[in-house]
Order: sequence, then C-alpha cells, then structure tokens
Amino acid sequence: MHLPDWPRAFGGPFCSVVFKQFPEDFLVDEELGFEPSGSGEHWLLHIEKHQLNTRDVMQQLSKIAGVHPKFISCSGLKDKQAVASQWFSVHMPGKSEPDWTLLNSDELRLLSAARHLRKLHRGTHRSNRFVVILREVLGDKQQIEECLKNIASHGVPNYFGEQRFGYAGGNLDGYLAMQQGERFPPSVRSHYLSAARSFLFNEILGRRVAQSTWNRAVAGDIFMLSGTQSVFTEPLSDSIVARVSEADLHPTGLLQGKAGKLVTSEVVADQEQEVINQWPQFAAGLADVGMNAERRSLRLPVRELSWSWPEANVLRIAFSLPSGCFATAVVRELATLQPAS
Repeated sequence: MHLPDWPRAFGGPFCSVVFKQFPEDFLVDEELGFEPSGSGEHWLLHIEKHQLNTRDVMQQLSKIAGVHPKFISCSGLKDKQAVASQWFSVHMPGKSEPDWTLLNSDELRLLSAARHLRKLHRGTHRSNRFVVILREVLGDKQQIEECLKNIASHGVPNYFGEQRFGYAGGNLDGYLAMQQGERFPPSVRSHYLSAARSFLFNEILGRRVAQSTWNRAVAGDIFMLSGTQSVFTEPLSDSIVARVSEADLHPTGLLQGKAGKLVTSEVVADQEQEVINQWPQFAAGLADVGMNAERRSLRLPVRELSWSWPEANVLRIAFSLPSGCFATAVVRELATLQPAS
C-alpha cells in the first residue's frame, strides 16, 4: 500500500538528503533511566550492535546463556541499518554467570552486564539518544537551520515512522490479507495490527497538523501530562490552553481499539470518527481482536537538539526522544529522504 505524505508542521521539506548511506550515519543509544539493582534472577546487558536486528542479538544471547529465547527480553526494537546500543534482560534463576564476553565480535560489543531484580518490558527505557548524519544535502542552508530552530522550540508531530509500516507499506497489505482470512504467525499478526493502528493515528495527526492544532488545545481533547503516559480530559480553560502552549500538557490522538473509560467529545470526537469512517478496513478489526483503545501524544518534544556541518553538504543532527518515538519523524520535517545507493 502506498503511504500518504502526511502534512509537515513548518512548511517543509526544505532539502533533499541521502539517509543511512552507512550504518554509522544512524547512531542510537538506549537510555535506561535507572541503574541495575546489582542482585536478582535477571541479568541486564547493555549491548552495542552493528547491522544486526534485535532478534539476531537475542538468538546469540540464548546460545551463550543456555536458555530458551522466551527467557530473554528487551525494552525496544532497534533498526538493523544502524549502530545501536540497547538493553536486554536474561532470566537465569539459580544459574551461574556465563562468559558474556563471548558476545563480542565485529557485529556486537558488550558494554556492561549486571544483576537485576526484574525483567525488561517493552518501553521500559526512558529515552533514546540519536546522532543522524544526512549526506548530499540539497537545499537552502538558512531555511534548513530555521526549521531546526523551530523543531528545537516546538517539537514535531509525533508520527509513527515509515518503518512501522514495512517496505512499501507491506505491513498494511498484510493486515488487509489477515482481515480476509489469511493466517499468519502470532508475531507477524502483532506487526500487522500495530501497523493498522499506527496508520489511523497518523491520519488523525495529519488532520491536526493541516489545521495547525497538533500542538494546541481543542474542544474535546484528552491531554497527556508531559514526560508521562498519564491522560485526562478537562473542559477548555485559559489554564489548560496555557499549559498546552508551554508543553506541560500535550493533546493526544486515538490509538484505535475497544472504547475505554476516557473518550473524546465535541470537535475532536467528530474529527477522529471521520478518520475511522474513512478507513473502515483498518478500524474494524482492531477492536474485534481485543485491543483496548489508547491515547498517544500528538506532539513529540525534541530534547537537546544540536547540529553541525562537518562538510558543506553533510548535516549532523543530535537529539533525544522519549521511548516509542521515531527519529524519522524529526528528520522528515526537514528533508525528503533519498535512499542510499
């Protein structure tokens, strides 16, 4: 399925760039946000991987630890075409420590290992730190830097990145095939369900971006407290409008599923229902499989943003994002991404 080119917030794109020409052009460091406890039945491992996907690393951990892969977990998935550090947990009750240095190779490097009381769950880590190198930059440097200043000040629309939808939107095609009765393994079904839900969210967010309300309070909004997943609904007031303007609160969009306790109203409810009505082939099956409706912030704060020009047509950008958010959502505000040859 061909993906829409969802609206951008600041009038871009302002340039064309080559993205991920080399694995070293996309560096990501998972920031756990807490220290291992030093004791317990689990090992927490901080590992740097080079052109491997997360499941490849888990398979190697399974062999070295001598445990089934089901006893290995991670906080997040990281791109294969990248140099990425991330955290894994291995449940090893009553077992002695294996030689974790056996992991070290051209593709893997062990950064640290420590005992911990609990396993990692998806999204446990606090944030991800990115360094992105954009090559063959074609565009006006002044416009590019003005856009970067806007991103630093206002954040960006919190779109799900294209990788969520698979090559050429293949995960969405898979979801539609699943709706027609085709059977897939549970792990594949999970990817397809997530892609369909993410697509609907991006459609909702795209409408708010087009209306310039992705970072403003609108009648009927459900708000998320910045830095948390805590959501609440409250009538519009000067106080709420000010808190959203100051990025203490963020407006949220629907992650489709069975209706929960909090539901939108007024303008927001109408807009979200219009998207659901427009894409019934994606919306219908998500509640049927038991997924609960959730909310996701429409605004993505971009922390500690900095940039430099190592060469005239090479742009280096560094920034930090909360877990579950996509670096491509930042880069797409600035540039049209050309694949590396």
